[in-house]
Amino acid sequence: MARRRKGQAALEYLTTYGWLLLIILIVAASMTALGLFKRSTYQQDTCTGFAKGLLYSEQKYQPGGTFTIVFNNNLGKTITYVTKVVMVLNDVTTKTENNPVVKMPWDTGEKRVVVAGGPDPGSIGSSYSLSVSIYFTTEGIDHIQTGTCAGKVEP
Repeated sequence: MARRRKGQAALEYLTTYGWLLLIILIVAASMTALGLFKRSTYQQDTCTGFAKGLLYSEQKYQPGGTFTIVFNNNLGKTITYVTKVVMVLNDVTTKTENNPVVKMPWDTGEKRVVVAGGPDPGSIGSSYSLSVSIYFTTEGIDHIQTGTCAGKVEP
C-alpha cells in the first residue's frame, strides 16, 4: 500500500511539472509569434563613431537605397565641399562622388541634410547596420569622418 502512494505522489509531481513546462512553451511560442524576440522590434535609429567635428542628429534609410542623414558642423571651420559619401551594407560598397546632395557652404554651427544613394537596405521595417564615410574639405584640407548607423528601413 505504501508503494502505491509513493508512485501516485511521484506521478502527480511529474504531471504538475509537465503542465508547467507546457504552459511555458505556449507562452514562449506566443511571444515569438508576436515578434518580441526580434532585435528590429526595439531598434532605434543610431549613429556612432563620428568624431566630434560632425555631430549626428538623425537619419532615414529608404527602400531603393536613399540614405538621408543630418549633421551639425561643429568643426569650428566652414566646410566648403563634400567630395563623396561612401556606404557599406552587407559587404556591398557604394560611392556617391561629386554629387551628394548638400547645401554649400556649410558654416560652423549649421545643420545640413546629406542625401546619398547607397545599397538597397531591403523592405520597410527591416533592420540595417551601415558604415558611412563622409569626405569633405575645409580651408583646402581634405577630411574624412566615418561612423556606423543602424536602424529600421522607413518609407
